[in-house]
Amino acid sequence: MAILRKSDPPDIQWGRCPACAEILPETKVLKGHHVCPSCGYHYPMGLTERMSLLLDAGSFEPQDASLVTTDVLRFKGARRYKNQLTAARKATGSAESVCAGEGRLEGRAVAAAFVDGDFLEGSLGCVAMERLRGVFRRAESGRMPAVVVTGGGRLRHAEGVVGMSQLPVLAEARDRLRRSGGLFLSVIVAPLPTGAACTFAFSGDVNLAEPGVADPELARSAGDGHGHGDGDGDVRVTGGDALLATGLVDRIVKRADLKAELSRLMGHLA
Repeated sequence: MAILRKSDPPDIQWGRCPACAEILPETKVLKGHHVCPSCGYHYPMGLTERMSLLLDAGSFEPQDASLVTTDVLRFKGARRYKNQLTAARKATGSAESVCAGEGRLEGRAVAAAFVDGDFLEGSLGCVAMERLRGVFRRAESGRMPAVVVTGGGRLRHAEGVVGMSQLPVLAEARDRLRRSGGLFLSVIVAPLPTGAACTFAFSGDVNLAEPGVADPELARSAGDGHGHGDGDGDVRVTGGDALLATGLVDRIVKRADLKAELSRLMGHLA
């Protein structure tokens, strides 16, 4: 909950970091790419802000935007699927959980996709997976690196077997890129990719992860002695270290350094 101090201008809001309990002005957190300047806790980041963080300004061109999810199965459940879609689109301003297209990263052309964790918790259905498949396809045909940022990504159960049928198609597209010698850089963000996202999220030529990606709740331990840091704000909590230790990710990279790290990797590997 935001905190206002009487001495502050009325438009300045303050909040408590969930990891170290430091009370900070909202503006300071926003300027630091939604990272706590005291302990390095990585707050959730919106789709638009993440795209702006990684891609060169004005370079992104959406692809497959005409593909729109419909309630083919007329799924009801506790809440009608079509009503869930309508609410998610209204809340996020996005038509689907995956935004895919082409852009530039420090001047280099890339095929990129971003899984929006705010859209039905980043769940993946037919259209979302088809947009992801398009990224691998364009990366292969255009001989450019593929960069995919993933958080969440469970299978969207409201689409049933129709959605499940897209999993092998997506896996095959990623494998075609690999066999063609193309480069795929995967960026893992909180919440930890699960279910359908595991088809591609951990299969990058290089897998990078933000600190605290394994479980947002684990980031709270950063402030009470259970985290691991290098003394300059690089807090890597237990969950992220576990992913690193098991080889699921190759490096844990602070959010502010992600773009430079991706550029460096493309320079060496592409």
